Amino acid sequence: MIRDHFIKADAWGTQGVEVFSLNDQKDRLKVIANTSLMDSVKDLTDNAKFWLPIAAEKLNISKHIKDYVLTPVISMPSDLPNRNGQAFPYTELTGWCIDGGAPMYKTWIGKSAYAEHKNDNPWESKGVIVDCMMKPLASTDGNIWKVIKLVAWDRTKDPLLVNDILSKKRNCYSMGAHAADFSCSVCAKTLSKGGCEHLTHGRPEYKVVNGRLAFYNVIDPIGFELSSVQSPAYASASDMPFMAWLA
Repeated sequence: MIRDHFIKADAWGTQGVEVFSLNDQKDRLKVIANTSLMDSVKDLTDNAKFWLPIAAEKLNISKHIKDYVLTPVISMPSDLPNRNGQAFPYTELTGWCIDGGAPMYKTWIGKSAYAEHKNDNPWESKGVIVDCMMKPLASTDGNIWKVIKLVAWDRTKDPLLVNDILSKKRNCYSMGAHAADFSCSVCAKTLSKGGCEHLTHGRPEYKVVNGRLAFYNVIDPIGFELSSVQSPAYASASDMPFMAWLA
């Protein structure tokens, strides 16, 4: 499957959590307890001796789990367009990705973490995405889900970046994915077939057509990366406190 389109979308993250000895940091891990990612944290430390050294050689990051800081990141809600006018339908997120050998949302696992989408060279990786899950988004109309990633940031690779994540100076993120095509939310015509009169590719436009909001739905996406950014493209679909939105 050829995916010509690179997509960026803003995400929300919590304060980072040190990973020195999880058994000695139960209080610090409370920050991520509400994400239901505790099993993933345990799996990360239990299995890191097998897969992290292999990934480290390819990504130029540390082989030692103690060098990492973890952040849970809500990378997007399903079906809602970001400020770039692009949305990831639930059916696409949960559909099977042949290239990834997994449901689409799981294709981010094992992909690199970067700063400011400087992702041309894997050796510029600042860490790695170690897990990804979907949970229903509470207090919304319709079947809206949120995609949550658990990201491990290598302190030895970029100490300033990781310290800013720990101190909340940097708490904005942006996910990256590749897509094969886009379809109009109103008429379902695809960009590859010439598009339609409702939308102009490359120029986000929000307009109501016969009572429906026009935007692009992503077709056949695959996860590529997640970046720490200074200025994030998704606004939260909820005005609740962040940890409440994570739960």
